[in-house]
Amino acid sequence: LRNRKSNIIGVIVPELYHDFFSSIISEVTNVADSFGYSVMICQSNESVEQENKNILALIRNRVAGVIASISQYTQSDKMFRAILNAGIPLLFFDRVCQNLMVNKVLVDFYGGAIQVMDHLVMQGYRRIAHIAGPATIQVAMERLRGYKDGLARHQLPVDESLIISTGFLPEHGLMAVGRLLALPERPDAIFAANDEVAIGAMIRLREEGLSIPADVAIAGFDNDKISAYTNPPLTTVDIQRADVGKKAIELLLEEIQGDVQTTEIKESLIPTRLVVRASTQRNQ
Repeated sequence: LRNRKSNIIGVIVPELYHDFFSSIISEVTNVADSFGYSVMICQSNESVEQENKNILALIRNRVAGVIASISQYTQSDKMFRAILNAGIPLLFFDRVCQNLMVNKVLVDFYGGAIQVMDHLVMQGYRRIAHIAGPATIQVAMERLRGYKDGLARHQLPVDESLIISTGFLPEHGLMAVGRLLALPERPDAIFAANDEVAIGAMIRLREEGLSIPADVAIAGFDNDKISAYTNPPLTTVDIQRADVGKKAIELLLEEIQGDVQTTEIKESLIPTRLVVRASTQRNQ
């Protein structure tokens, strides 16, 4: 192992309980296995410290390549540069370090956010809030950009008091709704950064005695399996997880197995699809 790389692909994800990441890992594992590679899965638990430990472990094991999605608190790319300095190919998916010139597989979060906003406006909502993800994470910034551009497309003003930057967990939805309901005029719809945040928001709305969508509509993002079984079922944006995983491992294997070194950096953008359910439908 000191002299050559192993036949192991390292994967770093923020967490595994989330259907989004587990589905992608499943596809990565299937494709890697067909090419004779094993997969070493590391979970950062949204911790920069744990993420750094994961990186060091993968470098020590001389993995053939690394596929990574950064934690929501990662701001420095120093440790990920260490992977490249060790001569190990690196690819990012979903949450990425923008400054590193490596292959990336991205989801069209901006386009998905536009789809949500178009739908909400078409349903008659006008005072639409956005519970955003961390302001430092590109995927959250893309959804926020789609939210603002979606308002502009329909000549609606951007009210900064209706935008709350938090995290990606249910408790962030609970907290954000508390702040939104404290406003002089509450929103009539909420677009949440992901389904977990949306579900937290739904819980808080019900605790306050509000009806969904009659009083406040809510939409999420990711199309987690649970989103079809909330009460009411949650409108969300579907991400083609299998396509993300397949493209990520294919690009990494091209780099690992390539006979000719190339400086071309590839960015693949995976499209999204709006899934309309009862949590936003006024006209049923």
